[in-house]
Amino acid sequence: MNEVKTLTVAAARYSSTNLGPIYGCLLAEATARAADLTTALTTVEGPVTAAITTLTAKQAELRAHKALTAATAVKATDHQPEVGGTKTLTHSNARACKATIQPATTLTVECNLESQAKAAIDQLADKLSSIDELKVTKQAAIVPAKVTATADATNPSTQTLKSTAGGAFCIDMSDTGGSSAALSTASIAIRPLSLTYAYSPTNLKIADTAAATAPELPTNHIQLLTTDKALAAALKAAQKAHASVTKLISEETSDILSSNRGCQAAAAAAQEGKLLDSKTKTEINKLALKHLGGEGKNIGELFFTKLKNDKITIPTTADPITGTTEELAHSGHFQKVLAFFNAKNKMDQGGKPRSLHQKAVKNLRNRSKKKTKMGIIKQPQPNAKPLKRKIVTKQNAIGTQTKNSAKLKRERLLFQL
Repeated sequence: MNEVKTLTVAAARYSSTNLGPIYGCLLAEATARAADLTTALTTVEGPVTAAITTLTAKQAELRAHKALTAATAVKATDHQPEVGGTKTLTHSNARACKATIQPATTLTVECNLESQAKAAIDQLADKLSSIDELKVTKQAAIVPAKVTATADATNPSTQTLKSTAGGAFCIDMSDTGGSSAALSTASIAIRPLSLTYAYSPTNLKIADTAAATAPELPTNHIQLLTTDKALAAALKAAQKAHASVTKLISEETSDILSSNRGCQAAAAAAQEGKLLDSKTKTEINKLALKHLGGEGKNIGELFFTKLKNDKITIPTTADPITGTTEELAHSGHFQKVLAFFNAKNKMDQGGKPRSLHQKAVKNLRNRSKKKTKMGIIKQPQPNAKPLKRKIVTKQNAIGTQTKNSAKLKRERLLFQL
């Protein structure tokens, strides 16, 4: 800004000389740079305004804290002994020896406003549903900031001033002489530069613009979500972008998730629609636990509460506000969490017999195991050799004949099975 002022003076003074065009060109360049700087300042107007709003809220919080911690002292005089006589000390004539501190005021704040917020959001949604036209400001319609430099000419030395065709003020050197010219040089002053900008509103039909695709946000985009509605909108956008997610498990506890390897297996299984084996399920649970943090907690509590707890530090000194809050759809582990939800859905759908044949085979095996365990029947071998029958003669002993007959009956039973 200072160089614009200086070059304005120089261009005004030397406009009628050979140096006039040079200073005029330099003035134009300096003015353009000043305009660019003004545009840059205009772009940060929004963040600065948001920071002011945040600090104002912080100031209100400090005032409330001060009101809570303020206290008043109840004045009391020390007890003095009776002089010139005796008197019994009772509760009615005793005085406190120390002041008592009592809170000056109390402040009750309801921290859980979830129900009120939901009701307000529902009411707002009903009103928005009936709106069919919005008045918005197009980014392309915003007029860039302009720099206006005005030269004020004061003339304490009563010299003649004139204006050139371009509107620049200069001193008529023909009417001055001697040391008067030096006095006139100091008499030219420049007003403070004024910045002007304007917005051009336009009306948009919601029906015509609803189908338009929203601009893609840059990689690693950071956005501060300050309301439940904003969080819900981000979640809805993420669900729309990943239509394969049909259910979010928010009520089940898990020993949850572990390594990129397990996550990739879960994602592949979710995309291909395959059921997961027990090893992959274990990897998924470990992976969720690693990325969502905590153990033995509710999935919804781990995932959604973590998004709301932004890492914003608002100092009480003049230091700048620091910290970030990740938007749901652009958080670093969002794709992994989606893979977990997909894989978890597949797990819920798995574990059932695929056909009646498989179910029949399974039941038959269970019955065989049960009978074997009870000692009722021995499982026959499929490659059993033909039974050898022993010929009983008259020379066999009665005990041997009885034993062989029992054995033969048992072998015939097994052969029939």
